[in-house]
Amino acid sequence: MRHVKLILSALTIVVVSASMYAMAASIPLMIPYQGTIMVYQSAEDVEGTKPNGDGQFKFAILNGHEDCKKSPPAGGCTTYWSNDGTSTIGGEPTNYISIPTSNGNFALKLGDTSISKMQAIPGNVFDNSTTYLRVWFNDGVKGFQMLSPDRQLVSVPFSYRADRAYMADAVTGEGVVGSSQISDSAITQGKIAAGAVGTAQISDSSIGTTDLSFDPATQTELDSHKGGSDHDGRYFTEAELSTNTPETFNSTGNPVDWTKLKGVPSGFSDGVDNVGGAADDVACSGCVDSTDIAAGGVDISKIADKAVDTKHIVDNAVTSAKIFAGAVGSAQINKAEVQKRLLSGTCAEGSSIRTVDADGAIVCETDDIGTGDITGVFAGTGLTGSGISGDVTLSITPGGVVTDLIVDKAVTSAKIADGAVDTTQINNNSILSEDVKFNYAGSASKGGPASDLTCSTCVSAAELNFSIAGISPAAQHKVVAQSGGDFPTISAALAAINPTYLQPFVIDVMPGTYSDNITMKDHVHLRGAGSEVTIINSLTTDKDNVITLPSGITHATISGLTITGGTYGIHIITSGYITGNTVNNNTYGIYNNKYSTATISGNIITGNGSYGIYNYASSPTITKNTIISNSYGIYNDTSSPTITGNTVTSNSSGIGNFNSSKPNIFFNNITRNKNNDIEVDISSSPNISFNIYDNISGTTGVGAYNVKSNGVPH
Repeated sequence: MRHVKLILSALTIVVVSASMYAMAASIPLMIPYQGTIMVYQSAEDVEGTKPNGDGQFKFAILNGHEDCKKSPPAGGCTTYWSNDGTSTIGGEPTNYISIPTSNGNFALKLGDTSISKMQAIPGNVFDNSTTYLRVWFNDGVKGFQMLSPDRQLVSVPFSYRADRAYMADAVTGEGVVGSSQISDSAITQGKIAAGAVGTAQISDSSIGTTDLSFDPATQTELDSHKGGSDHDGRYFTEAELSTNTPETFNSTGNPVDWTKLKGVPSGFSDGVDNVGGAADDVACSGCVDSTDIAAGGVDISKIADKAVDTKHIVDNAVTSAKIFAGAVGSAQINKAEVQKRLLSGTCAEGSSIRTVDADGAIVCETDDIGTGDITGVFAGTGLTGSGISGDVTLSITPGGVVTDLIVDKAVTSAKIADGAVDTTQINNNSILSEDVKFNYAGSASKGGPASDLTCSTCVSAAELNFSIAGISPAAQHKVVAQSGGDFPTISAALAAINPTYLQPFVIDVMPGTYSDNITMKDHVHLRGAGSEVTIINSLTTDKDNVITLPSGITHATISGLTITGGTYGIHIITSGYITGNTVNNNTYGIYNNKYSTATISGNIITGNGSYGIYNYASSPTITKNTIISNSYGIYNDTSSPTITGNTVTSNSSGIGNFNSSKPNIFFNNITRNKNNDIEVDISSSPNISFNIYDNISGTTGVGAYNVKSNGVPH
């Protein structure tokens, strides 16, 4: 098991006081941070190694509550800051920061926003009395590990606070300055902004006549003229205001200046009659009808864009004579008021609409069909043959029809000509015994007699039924059941048989939950009654391997089981065929050890703590599996597997390629993984083609025809 140790140097304080405010304003609120990383392969490894290259780090500043020490942290723990802003209650941030390491040494500035996935540290973080720094590191194998203990930040908060106090150049806040803080006569006219004093700033009854710059009429003067007829031009008498004689008030001899009235529109203040007609020309209060508009008087320059809609115009008021030629364009038309023209008539089959008359009648024309010349025929993807004249023949390129071009279940027996499929059309090892419905090797469980096989050169049941040194070549059957079977456990059944190439065994496991640690034998098919009902979990308390395929295995098959609760769900040393199983809740779902060439097909691999499938120095075939909710979906370490047709989704990381791995990754759906869908280190060179994925860390070896989940090509 690998371990990581972090050797830290002292945190350096960067908030430095200066002698001038201008200098203080430029001080960066960042914390230089440096240390040394040591990676230990196991608890016995005392030397350790110091990594080189880009290291992956995550950082958070916490309140240091006791709940922060719990796993996972509890509600009393508070995150004040993290490198990407996603950490809560002391939890691990989502995104990491890549930092160069040299002989294990690294250095950076926390809060340096020029670093990708690094947020600034707010100045108020250190308003809190106690702060601790928490660090996570990924060594490339175990994933991110939280380094302990958290490191208390002691001097940094005081430096931040000093910097903030030094930069204060103004007193702000409601109620801070009162009358006692202002010297008498300190506020002069020049200190008051124009328009700053309004009604709200003037106390009631605080302005007297002596404060006015003009000569107002006194109450005595107003009273002396009450009921009279004389005035000095500053006011009207009561008699003048109450008279019924129209010529007395606002008459030629006694006019009221427009500028003395409030709320007069600018168009009226000049006293000029702009309407051009008597008041009785207006059809309704506030309305304008056709008699008020001179013929041709409204042109396009007089109408603002979209200014006129139906609510502004009296019905039938605007006639064609009132509208200037060309005055109405698209800008003047309220599109919401334009109704669709109703069409009348239809076009017969083989014709379509040519024009629409003003009354809605349609004019049809015959479609242009069957005319024109073909100037060339060119082959597309998967086809051969082309030409620009004469007869052209297109043919399917050998291997041109791939799985994605064929609709599921589209090829029925009626589509295949007699004798069309021979050995050249079938890939080696692609037909399994489960796919053949006849008595192969005398097995009555396969559903049909040997006579079902009608091809020439095939081996008949009679040819298989011979004896060599008294050994029957027919497959033998053993049944494991919790009651009524040949054996109560799988290990007991395996211990009792001696399978060979000429005498294979099928061990049928009946529904139930079995606690066992199984070591397979070659030429055995361990067949469950279905992964939903046949469950194998680890017998030992130390979570050993649930099923081991040891060295030398070449023809062992495991199917129809749920395999759970082990350090390794299935540990494969050399080879084997794993199909139709559910592998869950192990540390490693399936572990392909050195030289494994196993075939892993059609399984559900989910909820395994570290890896769904881990390949170490091996080259298995991994196809059509559903791999979800693991830490790593597939992890390739110095390996060259073939990975095709899988769904790898909702894992912490999808497919990782490290330490000179060279996998072929084709036709997979690798999406919605938390960190990266695909990861490639600098030493690896995978072939990645025809896949769906959204993000990739590293680009070495990327192939072609990959698309994102939204269909956009990479």
